[in-house]
Amino acid sequence: MSPGYIVFFAVAAMVLSASAVQLRVLIAAKKRSGATEGEFVAALAARGIPEDVGRAVFEGFHKWGSCIADDFPLTPSLTLREFAPFVEYDETEVIAEILSKTGRYWPRERLLPWLPGWTLHDLARFVANCPRNA
Repeated sequence: MSPGYIVFFAVAAMVLSASAVQLRVLIAAKKRSGATEGEFVAALAARGIPEDVGRAVFEGFHKWGSCIADDFPLTPSLTLREFAPFVEYDETEVIAEILSKTGRYWPRERLLPWLPGWTLHDLARFVANCPRNA
């Protein structure tokens, strides 16, 4: 088999794989359709997350999710890895925006306890536990 065919099949496999992931995420988003910001914030508030943090997380990730679909629905149980294959920037940029909106800061000595299955609820709890700006 010539090198040209190998490259062609490798590229085709990558494109098909990316398309399959995007399709899976869009189907999952469709199943969550109708979820509102108010429901998102209320669900987090029921778990002890302040409303300002819930709204900031919703706004930040809704903007990030709009790279995937115009009206990408969010729930607190949505994992961050749902966003990763489709967006131009990483989650630390969104977290910095959320912290800024809520008047909090990320202490230098505190690492983000990132786990592969982190949800928007986990992230909201992390932000809520960050200290407020003086």
